[in-house]
Amino acid sequence: MKNIPTGFEQILNLEVLDRHQNQFDGTIEEKFLLLSNASYVDFSSNLLSSSGSQKWKFLFGISDSIKYLNLSNNQFTGSLISGGGLPAFGSLKVLDLSYNQLSGELPGFEFVYDLEVLRLGNHMFSGFIPNGLLHGDSLVLTELDLSANNLSGPIHTSPNTTH
Repeated sequence: MKNIPTGFEQILNLEVLDRHQNQFDGTIEEKFLLLSNASYVDFSSNLLSSSGSQKWKFLFGISDSIKYLNLSNNQFTGSLISGGGLPAFGSLKVLDLSYNQLSGELPGFEFVYDLEVLRLGNHMFSGFIPNGLLHGDSLVLTELDLSANNLSGPIHTSPNTTH
């Protein structure tokens, strides 16, 4: 077992934290994503999984300093919206959660204003493609990957949406 070392969230001047392909297993502590000062966080291609408190809601909150978050190619499970609350994506510009084992319905994304890249491919998401992904004056989404899920329904775009 090779856990993620603790204390990264306490390094005040840390801007980039790239720990991809380190064969880490275990979990990411909830406080890390809430307290981190880094703007670039990459824990992709490890063996990380959801903690007991994350089983029903995968992302519980993200620090406003994190702009790029890559947790792809791990073993995370759970939903992005269960528990009744909306996921807090902070000021993220890039969110890559592809190739995990997340499931359930996707959130509406009406509250996400800075997100430019969203990669949620290769999960077990079901239900409709949220209209909020393609609507809104402030939405700046330039890349969207929802491939290899079980999503359905029409895609509605607004005239203000950039393609």
